Amino acid sequence: MEPDNIRRRPAAETTAAIESSGTGWGVMEPGPVALQPGAGLGSDAARRYEVSELLGRGGMGEVHLAFDERVGRDVALKVLSQGLGERSAMRASFLREARLQGILDHPGIVPVHDVDRDREGRDFFVMKRVVGTTLEEVVRRIREGDASYSEKFPLRRLLSAYLQVCLTVDYAHSRGVVHRDLKPHNLMLGDFGEVFVLDWGIATTGGVEPHVRMSLGGDAPLESATAATYLVGTPGFMAPEQIDDPNLFEVRSDVYSLGAVLFGILTLERLHRGNNAFEVLESTRRGTDARPTVRAPDRDPPPEYDAICARATAVDPADRFPTVRALHDAVALVLDADRDTRLRIELAAEHLADAEHALSSSGGTELSQSDASRIALRHAARSLALHPQSADSAALVSRLMMTPPEKAPPEVEREMHELKSEEETRTTMAGAMLALAMLALTAALLAWSGVLSLGALAQMMVPLAFAIVFAVSAKLVSGGFYMSSLAAAVCIGVSASGMARVAGSLWFPASYVFLYACITMWNHGLGRWRIACIGVVMAGAWVPWVLEFVGAEPSQYLLDGERVLISPDMVAFLPFRTEVTFGLAQALALILTLAACLYFSRANQETQRRFQIMAWHLRSLAPDAGDDSRASTSTRPAALPPTLAPSAPAEVLPLSQEQPTTAPTRPDP
Repeated sequence: MEPDNIRRRPAAETTAAIESSGTGWGVMEPGPVALQPGAGLGSDAARRYEVSELLGRGGMGEVHLAFDERVGRDVALKVLSQGLGERSAMRASFLREARLQGILDHPGIVPVHDVDRDREGRDFFVMKRVVGTTLEEVVRRIREGDASYSEKFPLRRLLSAYLQVCLTVDYAHSRGVVHRDLKPHNLMLGDFGEVFVLDWGIATTGGVEPHVRMSLGGDAPLESATAATYLVGTPGFMAPEQIDDPNLFEVRSDVYSLGAVLFGILTLERLHRGNNAFEVLESTRRGTDARPTVRAPDRDPPPEYDAICARATAVDPADRFPTVRALHDAVALVLDADRDTRLRIELAAEHLADAEHALSSSGGTELSQSDASRIALRHAARSLALHPQSADSAALVSRLMMTPPEKAPPEVEREMHELKSEEETRTTMAGAMLALAMLALTAALLAWSGVLSLGALAQMMVPLAFAIVFAVSAKLVSGGFYMSSLAAAVCIGVSASGMARVAGSLWFPASYVFLYACITMWNHGLGRWRIACIGVVMAGAWVPWVLEFVGAEPSQYLLDGERVLISPDMVAFLPFRTEVTFGLAQALALILTLAACLYFSRANQETQRRFQIMAWHLRSLAPDAGDDSRASTSTRPAALPPTLAPSAPAEVLPLSQEQPTTAPTRPDP
């Protein structure tokens, strides 16, 4: 009686069981059951194995679900078909399969527990019962649009299972065994992460030690067949050299088959197309384009696998990967890069979410607007660095960099104060140099034209000298910039009033005020103090005219309707020198004004140029999400696995349509 701790699974759940056909000439299909359920197998009286249902049938035997009464577990039991036991070659091949599968001790190869005969003399061997789905079934369901399979078996999982298959086959090669019939139908994905390579019935053992080969019974020849008549393998997955020499022992033949399997995983199509086996075989001999991106661009397969598939399925064995381990390492390298890319995308998404959260918290009690912008920009920049193809990250970085907060952050205020201080120094020193030049040139011109009153000259020159001293000392006294600037303006105003004694109150003082106003208005560091300074200078320049206009002072102008007579008390109006002095003075005022405007204009232009270059750098770093150049770029990183689409071209031979492992007698090539 079956123990209580054994739970039987219905046959429907066992979608693929062990199907080892000694010659690989056929695929097990449901059919008449030679053993009735409940029959006991085993040479002992205890009937150790109780057979239940048929799992499949192959060229040499049947596989049944059975229960091991002695151990208490479900097993898969393969029995040599009736009538074949009398044929020594078939029996030897059957037993060789069991022993070969038994000596390949690897997690990816289904272990053999027992080899025995039943009471009727039929040979059988017992294997671990595995439950899962063949790779063929998985790919077929995904191609047909089965959403549950697409979700359960993403490309990453299939490629990870493929790497396990490569390691299993590489282990067999290290033991001198070549499989020769690797295809999706013989690769099983277990329900709990297991990956098995099935059907070792036609594997060659030419590379194993002689004593092991003797224990296996040697490589049994194909009974009643010749190498020129039968193919050993599956058209579409067998290497070209296997077509010409079915008994070939070549590691790179398995490399070719695994390359065809990889192509099918990436494209959901067969590598070789054809309406029948002969066309598939001809395509295999001739060779075909094995680049997934070319054969199935609608699947959007990662382009890194193009070179791998093309090399693995080269017609010339010398052009393929030398070993299955080399093929494994090439795929693993791309898959590891893909894992890194996925991790970076996940981290980028987290930083982007943190940035959005910081912005949503601004203006409230949690964060100030400036703090929120700073934190959001930091996270958005990290997100863009981790995933440069992210349009959302690029758009957020652009928006944050190009849209300043309503209130400048404290750091920006400090930087602006430093810039303001630098501008104050630059403007003040420029104004002082211009005033000093004006002082020297004006004094020279007046002295050359002839001075009548040294006191009047001192009234103009001495305040101007003090103004220069105050302007320079404004940057030397901490916190005294505004008061020093105002004191300098007072001195300049006094000097302007004294200049009225050169040629009247309506000539030179106005030009003097104009020059001072141009320089002062460029000095943004003064702020609102600029108006006060300019007002003081204007008052000093126009006070003499007001006093003359109201009659408090005698006017220096005599107007008779046709002439204007000027009678100053500072300068002697010598005929030639006076005209030259006045002309040069006006030219000097114009030149100094233009020089001041040019100086500040260039400084402002250079500042704007630096800002434009910085803005260009920022736009280059984080282009607008609607940029045409970005719109033409795929947002999926190159190594990311594609979404497996449901349909396949009608002319492609689907993976589920298994070609028979034998072909009729073919004509000589």
